[in-house]
Amino acid sequence: MSYQTLQDDIAAFLDNQDVVDKIPTFIRLCETRLNRVVRTRQMENRVTTAISTQFSTLPSDFQEMRNIQINTTPVTALQYVTPQEADKIMQKNHARKTRFFSIVANRLELIPPPTNTLTVEMVYYAQIPALSGENPSNWMLEQHYDAYLYGALVQGALYLKDDATTWATLFDSAIDEIEKNDYQSQFHGTTPQVRGLTIG
Repeated sequence: MSYQTLQDDIAAFLDNQDVVDKIPTFIRLCETRLNRVVRTRQMENRVTTAISTQFSTLPSDFQEMRNIQINTTPVTALQYVTPQEADKIMQKNHARKTRFFSIVANRLELIPPPTNTLTVEMVYYAQIPALSGENPSNWMLEQHYDAYLYGALVQGALYLKDDATTWATLFDSAIDEIEKNDYQSQFHGTTPQVRGLTIG
């Protein structure tokens, strides 16, 4: 599957020449929603970096924290706190070992601030790479073409002031199936045990 194939299929379903030039916008709007509602292992990205300051910039495709740790011996898992809690910890904590993190805008905050350079490893949910002429495919299009198609058709129907109910129902069903498939592929044949996950 490709970006051009998707555009051609959307045009065929909408069957309206007046909206052909709007189809890339429908696809972008679909991607915006996909990024809000989908969380699968294909979106997970792992980065390791050296940090020596209280604040550092998050990756440009960052959406949500999955796990963050300092690669010490043993590993130090960081616990999420709100910015308000971070301020309280900073006021009370006299020990300088970094044990918490927070997220403010597009910046990662380590609490208390490191006193030396730390090797920080982070697993986060990344945005789905946007389709374009320069990037004609991505994992979502290859594995879940129907979600892209139905999501864009919702936007097209709304633009044309048509009833988008059918496309919206199909899109929602596709998202449910994506999440179910992801869950089953990770835990099939086992009984998952829920542990305390660090989220931000």
